[in-house]
Amino acid sequence: MSLASTVINIDQHDKIFYPGDEVTGTVLLEVTRPLEARSIVLSIRGKSKTANINLFDNSCVKYHFKKSQLAWVPKQGETIIPAGEHLFNFAITLPADCLPTFHGLFGKNDYKIKMVIDRPWKSNIKAEKEFLVTKKLDLPMRMSSSNWFFKVDLQSGVFFSNGPVTMKVSISTLVFLPGQTVDLHFQVANNSSTEISRIFAKLYQRTHYHFRNQHTPCKEFNPDGCPLSRFQQTTDREKLRNAEKMEVSLAPYSEESYIMPFTFPENIVTPSFYSGLMLHGYVMEFGFRSKGSIDRAMMCTFYMGEMEEEHSEDCPNRHGKEDAPPTYEEILRD
Repeated sequence: MSLASTVINIDQHDKIFYPGDEVTGTVLLEVTRPLEARSIVLSIRGKSKTANINLFDNSCVKYHFKKSQLAWVPKQGETIIPAGEHLFNFAITLPADCLPTFHGLFGKNDYKIKMVIDRPWKSNIKAEKEFLVTKKLDLPMRMSSSNWFFKVDLQSGVFFSNGPVTMKVSISTLVFLPGQTVDLHFQVANNSSTEISRIFAKLYQRTHYHFRNQHTPCKEFNPDGCPLSRFQQTTDREKLRNAEKMEVSLAPYSEESYIMPFTFPENIVTPSFYSGLMLHGYVMEFGFRSKGSIDRAMMCTFYMGEMEEEHSEDCPNRHGKEDAPPTYEEILRD
Protein backbone atom coordinates (compact mmCIF):
# COMPACT_ATOMS: atom_id res chain seq x y z
CA MET A 1 0.00 0.00 0.00
CA SER A 2 1.21 3.51 -0.82
CA LEU A 3 2.33 5.63 2.11
CA ALA A 4 0.54 8.69 0.72
CA SER A 5 -1.78 9.72 -2.10
CA THR A 6 -2.15 13.20 -3.50
CA VAL A 7 -4.98 14.95 -5.33
CA ILE A 8 -4.27 18.38 -6.84
CA ASN A 9 -7.46 20.33 -7.51
CA ILE A 10 -7.48 23.53 -9.55
CA ASP A 11 -10.48 25.81 -9.05
CA GLN A 12 -12.26 26.27 -12.39
CA HIS A 13 -10.47 23.10 -13.52
CA ASP A 14 -11.93 23.24 -17.03
CA LYS A 15 -10.83 26.84 -17.61
CA ILE A 16 -8.05 27.93 -19.96
CA PHE A 17 -6.30 30.81 -18.17
CA TYR A 18 -5.06 34.11 -19.59
CA PRO A 19 -2.13 36.24 -18.42
CA GLY A 20 -3.33 38.29 -15.44
CA ASP A 21 -5.76 35.57 -14.26
CA GLU A 22 -5.46 34.16 -10.75
CA VAL A 23 -4.96 30.40 -10.51
CA THR A 24 -6.13 28.97 -7.20
CA GLY A 25 -6.70 25.50 -5.81
CA THR A 26 -5.87 22.92 -3.17
CA VAL A 27 -3.59 19.95 -2.68
CA LEU A 28 -5.14 17.09 -0.69
CA LEU A 29 -2.56 14.78 0.85
CA GLU A 30 -3.82 11.55 2.40
CA VAL A 31 -1.21 9.78 4.58
CA THR A 32 -2.06 6.15 5.31
CA ARG A 33 0.35 5.83 8.22
CA PRO A 34 2.72 8.25 10.00
CA LEU A 35 5.34 9.44 7.54
CA GLU A 36 8.78 10.80 8.38
CA ALA A 37 9.65 13.91 6.36
CA ARG A 38 11.74 17.06 6.44
CA SER A 39 9.27 19.27 4.54
CA ILE A 40 6.42 19.53 2.07
CA VAL A 41 6.97 22.08 -0.68
CA LEU A 42 4.38 23.33 -3.15
CA SER A 43 5.65 24.99 -6.31
CA ILE A 44 3.91 26.64 -9.27
CA ARG A 45 5.89 27.39 -12.37
CA GLY A 46 5.58 28.24 -16.03
CA LYS A 47 8.44 27.62 -18.44
CA SER A 48 9.49 27.34 -22.07
CA LYS A 49 11.96 24.69 -23.16
CA THR A 50 13.66 23.62 -26.38
CA ALA A 51 15.67 20.41 -26.79
CA ASN A 52 17.17 17.98 -29.32
CA ILE A 53 17.78 20.66 -31.94
CA ASN A 54 21.11 19.00 -32.64
CA LEU A 55 23.22 16.23 -31.10
CA PHE A 56 25.70 18.49 -29.32
CA ASP A 57 23.59 21.20 -27.61
CA ASN A 58 21.86 20.83 -24.27
CA SER A 59 18.25 21.86 -23.73
CA CYS A 60 17.46 25.49 -22.99
CA VAL A 61 14.88 26.51 -20.37
CA LYS A 62 13.36 29.93 -19.71
CA TYR A 63 11.02 30.37 -16.74
CA HIS A 64 8.08 32.76 -17.02
CA PHE A 65 7.54 32.47 -13.27
CA LYS A 66 8.47 30.13 -10.46
CA LYS A 67 6.92 30.31 -6.99
CA SER A 68 7.47 27.93 -4.08
CA GLN A 69 5.93 27.77 -0.63
CA LEU A 70 6.56 25.60 2.40
CA ALA A 71 3.32 23.78 3.08
CA TRP A 72 4.65 21.82 6.06
CA VAL A 73 7.81 21.78 8.20
CA PRO A 74 8.60 19.91 11.44
CA LYS A 75 7.64 21.63 14.67
CA GLN A 76 9.77 21.33 17.78
CA GLY A 77 11.88 18.63 16.14
CA GLU A 78 8.90 16.40 15.35
CA THR A 79 9.55 15.07 11.82
CA ILE A 80 6.46 12.88 11.50
CA ILE A 81 3.52 13.77 9.30
CA PRO A 82 0.48 12.30 11.09
CA ALA A 83 -1.76 9.82 9.33
CA GLY A 84 -4.92 11.31 7.86
CA GLU A 85 -5.87 14.03 5.40
CA HIS A 86 -3.90 17.26 5.04
CA LEU A 87 -5.18 20.13 2.90
CA PHE A 88 -2.96 22.90 1.47
CA ASN A 89 -4.03 25.97 -0.54
CA PHE A 90 -2.16 27.65 -3.38
CA ALA A 91 -2.71 30.79 -5.47
CA ILE A 92 -0.79 32.77 -8.08
CA THR A 93 -1.55 35.59 -10.53
CA LEU A 94 -0.16 34.78 -13.96
CA PRO A 95 2.35 37.35 -15.28
CA ALA A 96 1.54 39.38 -18.39
CA ASP A 97 4.31 37.75 -20.46
CA CYS A 98 3.03 34.17 -20.18
CA LEU A 99 3.00 32.30 -23.49
CA PRO A 100 0.25 29.90 -24.62
CA THR A 101 0.51 26.25 -23.65
CA PHE A 102 2.27 24.39 -26.44
CA HIS A 103 3.80 20.92 -26.90
CA GLY A 104 5.92 20.58 -30.04
CA LEU A 105 8.52 18.26 -31.50
CA PHE A 106 11.52 20.28 -30.30
CA GLY A 107 10.05 22.46 -27.57
CA LYS A 108 7.15 23.31 -25.30
CA ASN A 109 5.49 25.89 -23.06
CA ASP A 110 3.85 24.36 -20.00
CA TYR A 111 2.46 25.33 -16.59
CA LYS A 112 2.39 23.02 -13.57
CA ILE A 113 1.62 22.78 -9.86
CA LYS A 114 3.94 20.38 -8.07
CA MET A 115 4.14 18.94 -4.56
CA VAL A 116 7.31 17.35 -3.13
CA ILE A 117 7.59 15.54 0.21
CA ASP A 118 11.26 15.60 1.22
CA ARG A 119 12.04 12.38 3.12
CA PRO A 120 15.35 11.69 4.89
CA TRP A 121 17.37 8.85 3.30
CA LYS A 122 14.46 7.81 1.10
CA SER A 123 13.13 8.82 -2.31
CA ASN A 124 10.91 11.87 -2.28
CA ILE A 125 7.18 11.61 -2.90
CA LYS A 126 6.09 13.81 -5.81
CA ALA A 127 2.87 14.76 -7.55
CA GLU A 128 2.15 17.36 -10.24
CA LYS A 129 -0.65 18.66 -12.43
CA GLU A 130 -0.62 20.78 -15.57
CA PHE A 131 -3.02 23.65 -16.25
CA LEU A 132 -3.61 25.36 -19.59
CA VAL A 133 -2.80 28.94 -20.55
CA THR A 134 -3.63 30.89 -23.70
CA LYS A 135 -2.99 34.43 -24.88
CA LYS A 136 -4.56 37.00 -27.18
CA LEU A 137 -2.71 38.07 -30.29
CA ASP A 138 -0.60 41.20 -30.03
CA LEU A 139 -1.12 42.45 -33.60
CA PRO A 140 -2.21 45.72 -35.22
CA MET A 141 -5.98 45.73 -35.70
CA ARG A 142 -5.54 46.25 -39.45
CA MET A 143 -4.44 42.61 -39.67
CA SER A 144 -8.03 41.52 -38.97
CA SER A 145 -10.00 44.38 -40.55
CA SER A 146 -8.46 45.06 -43.95
CA ASN A 147 -8.66 43.25 -47.27
CA TRP A 148 -5.46 41.39 -48.13
CA PHE A 149 -4.15 39.69 -51.20
CA PHE A 150 -1.25 37.45 -52.21
CA LYS A 151 0.01 37.46 -55.79
CA VAL A 152 2.68 35.42 -57.55
CA ASP A 153 3.89 34.54 -61.04
CA LEU A 154 4.67 30.82 -61.40
CA GLN A 155 5.98 28.75 -64.28
CA SER A 156 3.94 25.75 -65.36
CA GLY A 157 5.52 22.56 -66.64
CA VAL A 158 7.85 19.96 -65.11
CA PHE A 159 11.21 19.85 -66.88
CA PHE A 160 10.48 22.60 -69.39
CA SER A 161 8.39 25.71 -68.92
CA ASN A 162 5.02 25.88 -70.64
CA GLY A 163 4.70 29.55 -69.81
CA PRO A 164 3.80 31.68 -66.75
CA VAL A 165 0.66 31.58 -64.64
CA THR A 166 -0.30 34.59 -62.51
CA MET A 167 -2.30 33.72 -59.39
CA LYS A 168 -3.83 36.22 -56.98
CA VAL A 169 -5.67 35.15 -53.81
CA SER A 170 -7.71 37.78 -51.94
CA ILE A 171 -8.94 37.33 -48.39
CA SER A 172 -10.83 39.52 -45.93
CA THR A 173 -8.51 39.07 -42.94
CA LEU A 174 -5.24 37.50 -41.81
CA VAL A 175 -6.60 36.52 -38.36
CA PHE A 176 -8.88 33.52 -37.86
CA LEU A 177 -10.56 31.52 -35.11
CA PRO A 178 -10.89 27.72 -34.98
CA GLY A 179 -13.98 26.56 -36.88
CA GLN A 180 -14.25 29.77 -38.91
CA THR A 181 -15.12 29.61 -42.62
CA VAL A 182 -13.68 32.13 -45.06
CA ASP A 183 -14.07 32.66 -48.80
CA LEU A 184 -10.83 32.55 -50.79
CA HIS A 185 -11.04 34.59 -54.00
CA PHE A 186 -8.74 33.16 -56.67
CA GLN A 187 -7.89 35.14 -59.80
CA VAL A 188 -5.89 32.99 -62.20
CA ALA A 189 -4.39 34.22 -65.46
CA ASN A 190 -3.20 31.22 -67.47
CA ASN A 191 -0.56 32.57 -69.84
CA SER A 192 0.82 29.09 -70.50
CA SER A 193 0.19 26.60 -73.28
CA THR A 194 -1.33 24.01 -70.87
CA GLU A 195 -4.81 23.81 -69.37
CA ILE A 196 -5.08 24.31 -65.57
CA SER A 197 -7.16 21.51 -64.05
CA ARG A 198 -7.18 22.29 -60.32
CA ILE A 199 -6.74 25.01 -57.71
CA PHE A 200 -6.26 24.22 -54.03
CA ALA A 201 -5.62 25.52 -50.51
CA LYS A 202 -3.82 23.71 -47.69
CA LEU A 203 -3.26 24.58 -44.02
CA TYR A 204 -0.20 23.86 -41.87
CA GLN A 205 1.09 24.78 -38.45
CA ARG A 206 4.76 25.71 -38.35
CA THR A 207 7.21 26.11 -35.46
CA HIS A 208 10.71 27.59 -35.48
CA TYR A 209 12.98 26.63 -32.54
CA HIS A 210 16.19 28.13 -31.11
CA PHE A 211 18.74 26.15 -29.13
CA ARG A 212 19.20 29.19 -26.83
CA ASN A 213 17.01 32.13 -25.87
CA GLN A 214 17.37 35.23 -28.06
CA HIS A 215 16.81 38.80 -26.86
CA THR A 216 15.22 39.64 -30.23
CA PRO A 217 12.65 36.99 -31.26
CA CYS A 218 12.26 35.75 -34.81
CA LYS A 219 8.88 36.95 -36.08
CA GLU A 220 8.90 35.40 -39.56
CA PHE A 221 9.54 31.89 -40.86
CA ASN A 222 12.74 32.78 -42.64
CA PRO A 223 15.79 30.67 -41.65
CA ASP A 224 18.11 33.12 -43.39
CA GLY A 225 16.76 35.89 -41.13
CA CYS A 226 17.47 33.96 -37.91
CA PRO A 227 20.65 35.16 -36.13
CA LEU A 228 21.58 31.59 -35.18
CA SER A 229 23.49 29.20 -37.43
CA ARG A 230 21.69 26.38 -39.22
CA PHE A 231 22.94 23.95 -36.54
CA GLN A 232 21.43 26.05 -33.73
CA GLN A 233 17.89 26.35 -35.10
CA THR A 234 15.29 24.12 -36.66
CA THR A 235 11.77 24.37 -38.07
CA ASP A 236 9.04 21.76 -38.34
CA ARG A 237 5.70 21.75 -40.13
CA GLU A 238 2.50 19.71 -39.67
CA LYS A 239 -0.51 19.51 -41.98
CA LEU A 240 -3.72 20.33 -40.08
CA ARG A 241 -6.36 19.25 -42.57
CA ASN A 242 -6.75 17.78 -46.03
CA ALA A 243 -6.46 20.13 -48.97
CA GLU A 244 -9.51 22.04 -50.14
CA LYS A 245 -9.62 21.41 -53.91
CA MET A 246 -11.64 22.79 -56.78
CA GLU A 247 -11.60 21.10 -60.16
CA VAL A 248 -11.45 23.71 -62.95
CA SER A 249 -10.85 23.82 -66.67
CA LEU A 250 -8.94 27.00 -67.44
CA ALA A 251 -7.86 26.99 -71.06
CA PRO A 252 -4.44 28.24 -72.17
CA TYR A 253 -4.13 32.02 -72.54
CA SER A 254 -7.30 32.74 -70.60
CA GLU A 255 -8.24 34.21 -67.20
CA GLU A 256 -10.90 33.31 -64.65
CA SER A 257 -11.99 34.04 -61.06
CA TYR A 258 -13.10 31.43 -58.52
CA ILE A 259 -14.46 31.49 -54.95
CA MET A 260 -13.42 28.63 -52.68
CA PRO A 261 -14.86 28.34 -49.12
CA PHE A 262 -12.27 27.16 -46.59
CA THR A 263 -13.03 26.05 -43.00
CA PHE A 264 -10.36 26.05 -40.31
CA PRO A 265 -10.32 22.99 -38.00
CA GLU A 266 -12.09 23.42 -34.68
CA ASN A 267 -9.39 21.51 -32.77
CA ILE A 268 -6.69 24.18 -33.14
CA VAL A 269 -5.93 25.18 -29.54
CA THR A 270 -2.61 27.06 -29.67
CA PRO A 271 -2.71 30.66 -30.94
CA SER A 272 0.16 32.14 -32.92
CA PHE A 273 3.01 33.32 -30.68
CA TYR A 274 6.70 34.19 -30.69
CA SER A 275 9.42 34.35 -28.05
CA GLY A 276 13.18 34.21 -27.76
CA LEU A 277 13.02 30.41 -27.97
CA MET A 278 10.19 29.70 -30.41
CA LEU A 279 8.02 31.08 -33.18
CA HIS A 280 4.73 29.26 -33.69
CA GLY A 281 2.21 30.09 -36.36
CA TYR A 282 0.07 29.00 -39.27
CA VAL A 283 0.62 29.05 -43.03
CA MET A 284 -1.62 28.40 -45.99
CA GLU A 285 -0.52 27.03 -49.33
CA PHE A 286 -2.37 28.38 -52.37
CA GLY A 287 -1.69 26.75 -55.71
CA PHE A 288 -2.76 25.16 -58.97
CA ARG A 289 -2.02 22.10 -61.07
CA SER A 290 -1.74 22.03 -64.85
CA LYS A 291 -2.60 18.91 -66.82
CA GLY A 292 0.32 16.48 -66.86
CA SER A 293 2.28 18.65 -64.44
CA ILE A 294 2.94 19.03 -60.71
CA ASP A 295 1.54 21.39 -58.05
CA ARG A 296 2.81 24.95 -58.10
CA ALA A 297 2.05 27.05 -55.05
CA MET A 298 2.93 29.90 -52.74
CA MET A 299 2.94 29.66 -48.96
CA CYS A 300 1.56 32.58 -46.92
CA THR A 301 1.49 33.35 -43.19
CA PHE A 302 -1.77 33.70 -41.24
CA TYR A 303 -2.62 34.08 -37.54
CA MET A 304 -4.89 32.02 -35.31
CA GLY A 305 -6.37 33.31 -32.06
CA GLU A 306 -8.25 36.16 -30.40
CA MET A 307 -7.19 39.74 -31.01
CA GLU A 308 -6.45 42.20 -28.21
CA GLU A 309 -8.83 45.09 -27.62
CA GLU A 310 -8.94 47.56 -30.48
CA HIS A 311 -6.59 50.55 -30.28
CA SER A 312 -7.61 53.55 -32.35
CA GLU A 313 -4.07 54.28 -33.53
CA ASP A 314 -3.79 50.77 -34.95
CA CYS A 315 -7.03 50.81 -36.87
CA PRO A 316 -7.38 53.59 -39.46
CA ASN A 317 -10.46 53.61 -41.70
CA ARG A 318 -9.38 51.70 -44.80
CA HIS A 319 -12.70 51.57 -46.70
CA GLY A 320 -11.90 48.09 -48.02
CA LYS A 321 -8.55 49.11 -49.49
CA GLU A 322 -6.27 46.20 -50.35
CA ASP A 323 -2.94 46.21 -48.51
CA ALA A 324 0.32 45.00 -49.98
CA PRO A 325 0.64 41.29 -49.25
CA PRO A 326 2.86 39.91 -46.48
CA THR A 327 5.90 37.86 -47.38
CA TYR A 328 5.20 34.49 -48.98
CA GLU A 329 7.26 31.54 -50.17
CA GLU A 330 7.08 30.07 -53.66
CA ILE A 331 7.06 26.25 -53.67
CA LEU A 332 6.46 23.31 -55.94
CA ARG A 333 5.48 19.78 -55.00
CA ASP A 334 4.94 16.44 -56.67
